[in-house]
Amino acid sequence: MKLILENWMKNMTENKELRHIASVFILDEKDRVLIIRRAKNADKNPNLWEVPGGHVDPEDDTYLDAAVREAQEEVGLKVSDLIKLDTEEYYNRIKHFFVTDQYKGSVIIVKNPLTGVLEHSDFKWATLEDIKSLKQQSRVSVYLMEKAIKIIRGKE
Repeated sequence: MKLILENWMKNMTENKELRHIASVFILDEKDRVLIIRRAKNADKNPNLWEVPGGHVDPEDDTYLDAAVREAQEEVGLKVSDLIKLDTEEYYNRIKHFFVTDQYKGSVIIVKNPLTGVLEHSDFKWATLEDIKSLKQQSRVSVYLMEKAIKIIRGKE
């Protein structure tokens, strides 16, 4: 079984570029997180809820810079004072998560400025209980949301 798993992992990662992804948990004063729903015609994870984020681009100096840019591009918010939340590695991806409760602007879903594609169709401010009830409809980690709330409220 171990050999099968090792071969599968090698096949999944072989000849594939390592990609870094930066995402941000944006919390409001009621400890709700901003989540966005992938468009129903999205090529990956259609109709699933997630936090704003995306690939780190060559022009991003840091992962934090990428998270700030992605929040602006995906939901129109200017975020600041981001705190490192966690890093997760799987296959050929490394996801860098940040959290903040500092943002300016109004949430707006717009087309991707590079592709012109509408990647998301909806947004909402979700409580921890909302995230738990979404189950398979969401890519938002309950563990990370709990950790984000603790960090922002100074309990961690």
